[in-house]
Amino acid sequence: MAAAGIAVYFLAVAGRTWRWHYLLKPLKEVTIRKLFPVVAIGYMGNNVYPDAPASSALVLKRNEQVASCFAGHIIVGKDV
Repeated sequence: MAAAGIAVYFLAVAGRTWRWHYLLKPLKEVTIRKLFPVVAIGYMGNNVYPDAPASSALVLKRNEQVASCFAGHIIVGKDV
């Protein structure tokens, strides 16, 4: 039963990763392989401390040099 839950979790994160990959395309081409851990960190951070700013935006800015103004859009889009 736990294996099924873990599989569903990773499928859900993969779907969210594809969505962010699609949304980031006009700004910068970030591979899904590089984006998957960023999305997982963001959702893990949201589970641990829901009121914190989006940690995925900060990791994305640091690792992929995505503009900070777009990182702000990620924060607003995820928290609304």
